[in-house]
Amino acid sequence: MRWRALKSSEISRLGPSDAAFVFLLEHKGPGLLRRNSFNITSNIISSIIRGATLAKDAYGKPIVVGGSLSISVSHSGSCIVVALAKVCVGVDIEFLRYRHKWLTLYHWITAPEERFCEPTEIDFLESWTAKESVVKIFGRAVDQGIQSVSIPAVRSTAFRRASVNGRRFWIKPLPQWKEMVACLALAEPLAVQPYYLTDCPGWCAE
Repeated sequence: MRWRALKSSEISRLGPSDAAFVFLLEHKGPGLLRRNSFNITSNIISSIIRGATLAKDAYGKPIVVGGSLSISVSHSGSCIVVALAKVCVGVDIEFLRYRHKWLTLYHWITAPEERFCEPTEIDFLESWTAKESVVKIFGRAVDQGIQSVSIPAVRSTAFRRASVNGRRFWIKPLPQWKEMVACLALAEPLAVQPYYLTDCPGWCAE
């Protein structure tokens, strides 16, 4: 699996599908994508499903109105990722912001049985994004946040199962993007199609 280049005008060709779509957009302008997150995501949704719009629930979680898709959005550094699927979905992307304390954070978010004996920075980011992607599905329903999600310590790009509050989820690491690590969580295992957008005409206001 790899990120495939896609023009914004080509999104509509994908149409509704049983696959989970993940769209990545990068821009070096500080905070530009975060400030324009709602508009970017709205354009992606309306391109996939004609007439569908983006809204937020009472907790600020994005939802699709006028379509049967679940949505999740994540920002980090110069990137934004948007995930869409017919089942509950969560996505997270991160780069290493804490080079002096990532190992401490790794031990904080993982139980002893989940840890690698000699973890790497990538192991930490993969664990963090995997747990965060699940938490994004639950939102405020996860009382203890990221620490309450248990995910096996396995170096693999295959689907892994995670259980939270009696519900089962499927975790899928996404291809690494430069220094960024991303992960997808799904209520059911689906084919995953990751794209990086080569443009976003009129979606971002400077």
